[in-house]
Amino acid sequence: MPLLPSWRYAESGARDQRLDFLRGYAVFAMVCDHVAGISWFSPFTGGNRFVTSAAEGFVLLAGLVIGLVYGPRIARAGWMAAADPILRRASVLYGVTVGLTLIFVTLFQFTELKLWLDRTYGLGLTDPVELVVGTLTLHFVYHGTDILLLYCVLIAVSPLLLLALSRGHWPWVLLGSWAVWLVHQVYPNQVAIPWTVTNAYYFPVAGWQVIFITALVLGYYRSVVVRQLRRVPVEAWLLLFSVGIAFLIVIQRAHDTGRLASWPVFGPLAGDLYFQVFDKPSVAIGRLAATVIMAGFTYSLVTVCWRPMRALLGWVLLPLGVSSLRAYGTHLLIIVLVYNITPLASLYDRSRTGNTILQLVTVGLTLAIVVGWKRLETGFGVDVSDGLLPSLLGHHRHRVLVGAASGMLLVAAALTVFVAGPIRASREANPAEPMADAGVLRYVPPGVPPAEPITLLLVLHDEQRTGPETARPLLEIAAGNRWAVLAPTLAYHEWADPEAVVGDMLEQLPLLHELAQPGDDWGEQAIAPRLLLYGEGRGAHTAIAFSLFYPEDTVAVATTGPAPCIVPTTERQATPDAPALPFPFGVEDLEQYVGDELESEDLRRTGIWIGVLPSAAEVNACPWGALAGRSPSERSDIFLSLLRREGARVAGAEYPSADLPERPREDALQFLAGGPVPPAR
Repeated sequence: MPLLPSWRYAESGARDQRLDFLRGYAVFAMVCDHVAGISWFSPFTGGNRFVTSAAEGFVLLAGLVIGLVYGPRIARAGWMAAADPILRRASVLYGVTVGLTLIFVTLFQFTELKLWLDRTYGLGLTDPVELVVGTLTLHFVYHGTDILLLYCVLIAVSPLLLLALSRGHWPWVLLGSWAVWLVHQVYPNQVAIPWTVTNAYYFPVAGWQVIFITALVLGYYRSVVVRQLRRVPVEAWLLLFSVGIAFLIVIQRAHDTGRLASWPVFGPLAGDLYFQVFDKPSVAIGRLAATVIMAGFTYSLVTVCWRPMRALLGWVLLPLGVSSLRAYGTHLLIIVLVYNITPLASLYDRSRTGNTILQLVTVGLTLAIVVGWKRLETGFGVDVSDGLLPSLLGHHRHRVLVGAASGMLLVAAALTVFVAGPIRASREANPAEPMADAGVLRYVPPGVPPAEPITLLLVLHDEQRTGPETARPLLEIAAGNRWAVLAPTLAYHEWADPEAVVGDMLEQLPLLHELAQPGDDWGEQAIAPRLLLYGEGRGAHTAIAFSLFYPEDTVAVATTGPAPCIVPTTERQATPDAPALPFPFGVEDLEQYVGDELESEDLRRTGIWIGVLPSAAEVNACPWGALAGRSPSERSDIFLSLLRREGARVAGAEYPSADLPERPREDALQFLAGGPVPPAR
């Protein structure tokens, strides 16, 4: 007998409100995950850190709805009756993608507003004509409109997929889709479908199409699928998928706390393999499995508990789900508004509560606009959507409005080309400031033969500046020492939350390690295998962690600002005053992340210098771990003494004032150059 039958979803009408509800939840989660960092909503949205995300749900539901709606329509009225509205929908998506991209390019070029992505990432193109042509031909998107491009392409090819399904060719559709996905896992650069798109890093069509197309096939054959699934009670499905969700949560928690390597069977997932198995851009196999589990769990949960969930959340999620495209596009613009209102912007990543307030404001404004827009359409009797576009079946539409919108789009494009002039990403760089990527400074001093391996200085910034801004004062000294410089811009989350710190480190350290490797980014210049690190503020903690994760690749590290919060002792080296602790409190479990324990032999080849500066900033304190509550000088002394005991070359200094940062910076670079560092004064 069904559990609590009065709560169950009662099917009535052609529209399945559960799908609107879940699509609204996906929009809500995406909005929250795009605003600030970890909040009190993050356990329910994933915070862009879970093994699946709202984006997968959004794409899955899009494919499922296409199959559900247009499969029966093809059976009733033929293929053209489905192709017509789908292609008009694709046209709307094209217009939204192009329009939002040009809006953000305009804001980037003509204003100093804070955008939802740091300006240091730039636009990715330097030629304004190429930028506009690329936008109109869907070869260029701004960060945030990349998923709209993916959606546009998938919707545009849906009529061909439905045609194949209408002729019974579903095995070939699925086989082709999964074959493309599989080849993309092995040779991603060779499967750029339909073409390579600037700034579309996270949603390559070749990987993500498998979710959409598989869901489309399931929706098309809904009656057959439902008949098979109903052989098992929905409560049993809910229980099964609940176990799956619990397992995924435990897996992620075990990985983040360094316990995963000790698990039987799943232990090998620890370290880099975890990120490969659950990789988001490629939609790796683990992420696909997690998406299936999450989809099954949420759908069965909403089915079983429909009435209370609708009463509690329906007023928010149903309007967002019904107008999901409008809500997504709107929230990108609202983020710009929120980030430029000083009282709200000051809450950014200061605390979980502050981030929660930012997310609530953004969701609230998005919901208000979506609901208000719908009421205006109802009042005026005009549906501002794909219904305005000319029908392929010859129905009369508002062609005047279509022509006006097209003309405005062309005018906007022309203005961007002829009025804007060279875009900011293409401004001339000082020869001492060459940048291969916007937001990442790469510098090679002049006169160094390409075949001569050159030592790389990796510069890590604090929370107030970017990588290039931090590195520029160091370039003259780097040139004198014949150092190359790499200074990326990182996104930091809340320092007071150790889980957020672990998430940052596990994402950033492998990325930094990869960026520092010799390769095409350095052209023909040879790079030495071991590097130097310099970090300020939050970057100081990251630099120290890098040197402990990869001591074999580190010549020396020097930091200014905070003292470390980590206890660098393994179980073999532990004492009552310096216990062996998991990362980020200690280094006992580093083997689970990098495959090797922290070895004394590697430390003996590494130099570490810490310059402590007084500051009231949160990052200078230790709100967690064994060193919590100790003064910066105490933490520095403990950290350096433990490494000195292992044979590392260590030194430190404490400065009375942070008003003159040049002195500690000079001392740090002198240490990295191998010279003696005078005592602080």
